[in-house]
Amino acid sequence: VEAGGGLLPAVTYRLAVEEMVKGQPTLTKGEKSEVVLRMVGSIKSAVTSGDMVKLDAFRDVPKLEMGSDYLLFTTAESAAGLSVTVGLGQGAFRIVEMERQDYAVNAFNNVGLGLDGSGPVPYSELSAKIRALLGQ
Repeated sequence: VEAGGGLLPAVTYRLAVEEMVKGQPTLTKGEKSEVVLRMVGSIKSAVTSGDMVKLDAFRDVPKLEMGSDYLLFTTAESAAGLSVTVGLGQGAFRIVEMERQDYAVNAFNNVGLGLDGSGPVPYSELSAKIRALLGQ
Protein backbone atom coordinates (compact mmCIF):
# COMPACT_ATOMS: atom_id res chain seq x y z
CA VAL A 1 0.00 0.00 0.00
CA GLU A 2 1.34 3.45 -0.87
CA ALA A 3 1.43 5.77 2.13
CA GLY A 4 3.47 8.85 2.93
CA GLY A 5 5.59 8.53 -0.19
CA GLY A 6 6.60 4.94 0.53
CA LEU A 7 5.26 1.42 0.44
CA LEU A 8 3.89 -0.47 3.43
CA PRO A 9 3.25 -4.20 3.51
CA ALA A 10 -0.44 -4.99 3.99
CA VAL A 11 -2.61 -8.03 4.52
CA THR A 12 -6.18 -8.08 3.24
CA TYR A 13 -8.71 -10.24 5.04
CA ARG A 14 -12.18 -11.04 3.71
CA LEU A 15 -14.25 -11.96 6.76
CA ALA A 16 -17.69 -13.52 6.92
CA VAL A 17 -19.86 -11.57 9.36
CA GLU A 18 -22.14 -13.43 11.74
CA GLU A 19 -22.97 -10.44 13.94
CA MET A 20 -22.23 -6.74 13.51
CA VAL A 21 -22.38 -4.65 16.68
CA LYS A 22 -21.47 -1.35 15.01
CA GLY A 23 -20.78 -0.28 11.46
CA GLN A 24 -21.87 -1.76 8.17
CA PRO A 25 -20.63 -4.79 6.24
CA THR A 26 -18.60 -4.16 3.09
CA LEU A 27 -20.77 -6.55 1.07
CA THR A 28 -24.13 -8.22 1.64
CA LYS A 29 -25.57 -10.94 -0.60
CA GLY A 30 -28.86 -12.32 0.67
CA GLU A 31 -28.28 -13.40 4.25
CA LYS A 32 -24.48 -13.46 3.92
CA SER A 33 -22.40 -10.41 4.86
CA GLU A 34 -18.67 -9.78 4.54
CA VAL A 35 -16.19 -7.23 5.77
CA VAL A 36 -12.93 -6.52 3.98
CA LEU A 37 -10.21 -5.53 6.43
CA ARG A 38 -6.80 -4.39 5.20
CA MET A 39 -4.18 -4.15 7.94
CA VAL A 40 -0.56 -3.05 7.84
CA GLY A 41 1.77 -5.99 8.27
CA SER A 42 2.80 -9.24 6.76
CA ILE A 43 1.65 -12.83 7.09
CA LYS A 44 5.31 -13.85 7.36
CA SER A 45 6.97 -14.29 10.73
CA ALA A 46 10.69 -14.06 11.37
CA VAL A 47 12.84 -14.96 8.36
CA THR A 48 16.24 -16.59 8.85
CA SER A 49 19.03 -15.91 6.38
CA GLY A 50 22.35 -17.48 7.34
CA ASP A 51 23.22 -16.24 10.82
CA MET A 52 20.74 -13.36 10.66
CA VAL A 53 17.09 -13.35 11.71
CA LYS A 54 14.87 -10.66 10.24
CA LEU A 55 11.92 -10.03 12.58
CA ASP A 56 8.56 -8.88 11.31
CA ALA A 57 8.37 -5.12 12.01
CA PHE A 58 4.61 -5.49 12.49
CA ARG A 59 4.66 -8.55 14.76
CA ASP A 60 2.17 -7.03 17.23
CA VAL A 61 -0.55 -6.63 14.59
CA PRO A 62 -2.84 -9.65 15.00
CA LYS A 63 -2.61 -12.31 12.31
CA LEU A 64 -6.04 -13.79 11.70
CA GLU A 65 -6.30 -17.47 10.83
CA MET A 66 -8.66 -18.96 8.27
CA GLY A 67 -11.44 -20.98 9.87
CA SER A 68 -11.20 -19.21 13.23
CA ASP A 69 -13.88 -17.01 14.78
CA TYR A 70 -13.12 -13.51 16.08
CA LEU A 71 -14.65 -10.49 17.74
CA LEU A 72 -12.75 -7.50 16.31
CA PHE A 73 -12.68 -3.85 17.30
CA THR A 74 -11.13 -1.94 14.41
CA THR A 75 -10.20 1.62 13.62
CA ALA A 76 -11.86 3.50 10.78
CA GLU A 77 -10.17 3.03 7.44
CA SER A 78 -7.31 5.49 6.89
CA ALA A 79 -6.76 7.55 3.73
CA ALA A 80 -4.42 4.75 2.59
CA GLY A 81 -7.23 2.22 3.06
CA LEU A 82 -5.75 0.61 6.17
CA SER A 83 -7.37 -0.32 9.47
CA VAL A 84 -6.01 -2.05 12.54
CA THR A 85 -7.51 -3.66 15.58
CA VAL A 86 -7.80 -1.17 18.44
CA GLY A 87 -4.90 -1.66 20.83
CA LEU A 88 -3.46 -4.23 18.40
CA GLY A 89 -3.85 -7.53 20.30
CA GLN A 90 -6.26 -5.96 22.79
CA GLY A 91 -8.95 -5.45 20.17
CA ALA A 92 -8.77 -8.89 18.56
CA PHE A 93 -10.61 -11.57 20.49
CA ARG A 94 -10.41 -15.18 19.36
CA ILE A 95 -13.64 -17.05 20.01
CA VAL A 96 -12.97 -20.50 21.41
CA GLU A 97 -15.33 -23.22 22.55
CA MET A 98 -14.86 -24.42 26.12
CA GLU A 99 -17.31 -26.52 28.10
CA ARG A 100 -19.80 -26.34 25.18
CA GLN A 101 -19.87 -22.53 25.41
CA ASP A 102 -18.17 -19.80 23.34
CA TYR A 103 -15.51 -17.77 25.14
CA ALA A 104 -13.60 -14.67 23.98
CA VAL A 105 -9.92 -14.07 24.75
CA ASN A 106 -7.51 -11.47 23.38
CA ALA A 107 -3.72 -11.56 23.00
CA PHE A 108 -3.29 -10.32 26.59
CA ASN A 109 -5.59 -12.90 28.18
CA ASN A 110 -8.16 -10.11 28.71
CA VAL A 111 -6.03 -8.40 31.38
CA GLY A 112 -7.04 -4.78 32.04
CA LEU A 113 -10.50 -4.93 30.49
CA GLY A 114 -12.37 -4.28 33.73
CA LEU A 115 -13.88 -7.73 33.71
CA ASP A 116 -13.95 -10.05 36.70
CA GLY A 117 -10.30 -11.13 36.62
CA SER A 118 -8.45 -12.15 33.49
CA GLY A 119 -8.67 -15.07 31.14
CA PRO A 120 -11.34 -16.15 28.70
CA VAL A 121 -14.79 -14.67 29.30
CA PRO A 122 -18.08 -16.07 28.01
CA TYR A 123 -18.81 -14.45 24.66
CA SER A 124 -22.43 -13.83 25.66
CA GLU A 125 -21.26 -11.87 28.73
CA LEU A 126 -18.75 -9.78 26.77
CA SER A 127 -21.28 -9.13 24.01
CA ALA A 128 -23.89 -7.99 26.54
CA LYS A 129 -21.39 -5.58 28.17
CA ILE A 130 -20.46 -4.13 24.77
CA ARG A 131 -24.11 -3.62 23.80
CA ALA A 132 -24.80 -1.98 27.18
CA LEU A 133 -21.90 0.44 26.65
CA LEU A 134 -23.23 1.28 23.18
CA GLY A 135 -26.75 1.74 24.56
CA GLN A 136 -28.23 -1.07 22.48
